[in-house]
Amino acid sequence: MKTKSPTLLAPVVLGLGLMWSPILGSCAATGAVVSGTLMNMAQNMFGTAEANFTGAYPQDLQTLLGAMAQDAGVAGLTSGIPLAVLQQPITLDVGMLMETVVDGRSMPVPITNGAVLVDGRGDPDAGDNFKITFEASTDCHVYVLSIDGTGWATPIFPTGDDLGNPVSANRQYQIPGDEWFYLDQYRGIETIYFIASNAPRPDLEEQFAEMAYLTRPELPAGAAQITEQAIIERGIGGRRQGKGATVLGSDGLTHTFNPTSFTSAQGASDLMITRWFSHQ
Repeated sequence: MKTKSPTLLAPVVLGLGLMWSPILGSCAATGAVVSGTLMNMAQNMFGTAEANFTGAYPQDLQTLLGAMAQDAGVAGLTSGIPLAVLQQPITLDVGMLMETVVDGRSMPVPITNGAVLVDGRGDPDAGDNFKITFEASTDCHVYVLSIDGTGWATPIFPTGDDLGNPVSANRQYQIPGDEWFYLDQYRGIETIYFIASNAPRPDLEEQFAEMAYLTRPELPAGAAQITEQAIIERGIGGRRQGKGATVLGSDGLTHTFNPTSFTSAQGASDLMITRWFSHQ
């Protein structure tokens, strides 16, 4: 996925996606159990990454996914933090928007899991644009990772280009700001993972920082594609339609949409949310 420049704004280039086999639903299991399940699920994804990339990258990806699978409280990452703070409920409103530009007019609509987005077949001014938004009910730490259709992982929040963590309560964060992503030529299942935690996640921060410096190589035509989604969710006590939010379209006008609101389960120290779409 990339950033382009439609009429007034400049969308951004990123890669998202990854291939997994089974589906892990909302899970209250310990970090160790989740991690073991995740590693079993990831075999298809690692196969895709190994087919497309050489060197240490597949191992880097496995390390990152292992960190993602750990529950902050169970993994002992929050020692010294009062239990009342760790168990403070978090509601995270998540928006994923697809934008089609027709005759200079922006048409953003929410993306549901399994939606189909189409790239411009080499033309950055054609195809669907894409944006991510989130808003937390309390000051907390949020981490967002994208994995593209070839198994390349890109940390997209926090990065050096944004204000980072902790995020402020009741403030909408937009990725990539007032710009929009556009899809590159690498097709397949694209996956976005959101983790919201009452406490910092130094394990994730370390992995995000290391992977942010990796350079994605150009892949030849016929590169392996991720063809199965991996839904990995933890600590979700409920979900509903969120309150109305707004984004600036590529036509320079403000557009309203409804995000999905996820609330952490009672006693959960963090929550993990998965959103995915099919890039064709």
